[in-house]
Amino acid sequence: MNGTYRADLSWTTGIAALLVAFTVSKVLKFVSGLKAVDYLPGLRVPFQPLGLPSIILPDMSWNPGVLFAWTWRRSTKNIYRRFGNDTVSVVPFIYGRPTLYTQSIEVARQIVSVGEKTGVFGKGENMTRLIR
Repeated sequence: MNGTYRADLSWTTGIAALLVAFTVSKVLKFVSGLKAVDYLPGLRVPFQPLGLPSIILPDMSWNPGVLFAWTWRRSTKNIYRRFGNDTVSVVPFIYGRPTLYTQSIEVARQIVSVGEKTGVFGKGENMTRLIR
């Protein structure tokens, strides 16, 4: 006993530890995303619909696809009718940022007018004129 410690870790233990760390980080990301959208009802998907993984992968039940708000607008999948709200959230749990989608012109006007004044959206006067 010369004061050194040798830990015998197997590959399975290391992989299991990484898997647990990955899972915990994604759960924390998901909870943070729900808080960011103030727990607004909506889709909970692995990837943000406008993100690269969602673009590459085919549209499926767990991957709504890039144009889901448009393609689902007249079907039973319509997210606004489905969640009973004019504004819904999309919170990814693997990759992407939480996002709000709205069909309310009043909300769109408010966002654009505030964004124009603060410079957040970078839209000029001529680009926001249509929805005023």
